[in-house]
Amino acid sequence: MINKRGLSALVSSLVLLVSAIAIGIGLINLGKAAVSAQAECSVNASLAYSQIEGKYQVCYKQSGVVYFSVENGQIIDINKIKVRAIDQKRRVLETELEDSAIARSGKLEKEITLSQLDRVIQLKLTPIVVFYDQVQVCEEKSVTFDDLKPCTDVLKQ
Repeated sequence: MINKRGLSALVSSLVLLVSAIAIGIGLINLGKAAVSAQAECSVNASLAYSQIEGKYQVCYKQSGVVYFSVENGQIIDINKIKVRAIDQKRRVLETELEDSAIARSGKLEKEITLSQLDRVIQLKLTPIVVFYDQVQVCEEKSVTFDDLKPCTDVLKQ
């Protein structure tokens, strides 16, 4: 004959153990979600497309060649710019631009050749900063421009 009191204590212990593990896993997942939702660039990098007479200074010159002018805010120097471009065939190219540092309150005008792409239709620029010897890619401070126009329509001649 099996002792029912011993079996009951064993089952309740197992239920308690499984419940504690399930609650622990749930809290860990909740904590990870909260941390990733708050993970952002710890500096206030500020990047914006330049405007002249109400026209954003971003355009394409020819297939795969893009011109842009961006301005940095007054908070921190930007060490480099990461570019993400999409062409009319929906191909994507990401690269970090050399010689793309922008001082505080500075401006960067650049013409870049993205030879793997046709006519670029979207351009996203992301600031990369070095803060206390840590490189930070500030995705949430990115600026995106859709529907690039020909430079003959945008740039003042």
